Amino acid sequence: MPAADEVNRLQRGTDPECRLFQQIAEQGHYAGRTQPTNTRQGTYAAAPNGVLLASANTNDPKRMAEMLRRALEKWNSISKEQRLRDDDPRAWAGQLQRPERLYPDGGLVLRVV
Repeated sequence: MPAADEVNRLQRGTDPECRLFQQIAEQGHYAGRTQPTNTRQGTYAAAPNGVLLASANTNDPKRMAEMLRRALEKWNSISKEQRLRDDDPRAWAGQLQRPERLYPDGGLVLRVV
């Protein structure tokens, strides 16, 4: 499922959603550093449990297509049990520190379609 998010919170936050992103990113194209940095920009394909399938930091459509092919190959090579989480994310949803939680009741939210 494609998703996009504001990366600053994900890179620096400590809630479960941020830690999952950091776990995924540290397996990706910036992996291998002895000290993780705040640079985790890129595109990541991951299983729900945080197993990295593939990643890239590119705007080249051919390289992106190749990254997605590698991700699909890895997805198909691992079992359902290796893809899924051990927990139910709904159990920790209340711990998320997303800015949306600060919207006032009855406040105006515009949706761009």
